Amino acid sequence: MLGRTDDLGSIEAGKLADLAVWRLDTIAHADIDDPIAALVLGAAPPLELLLVDGRPVVERDRVVTADEETLAREADAVHRELLRKAP
Repeated sequence: MLGRTDDLGSIEAGKLADLAVWRLDTIAHADIDDPIAALVLGAAPPLELLLVDGRPVVERDRVVTADEETLAREADAVHRELLRKAP
């Protein structure tokens, strides 16, 4: 694993943990038997949990490390500024 088997490659104590868990038991995925196909071809599933370096970043499809509404407003302001500067 990129020469970092001491840090990466399995889930165990002392290793870095970037992990994503999606819910595939929703109505949008009820008719897709293959979980990989459900992730790739189906509707975007809810993100149940996202850990980055072992710390929760998303829980139950909500960002827990920042205020989503503030981020959306800031992104919109930057977007509008970029559009204003575009030729």
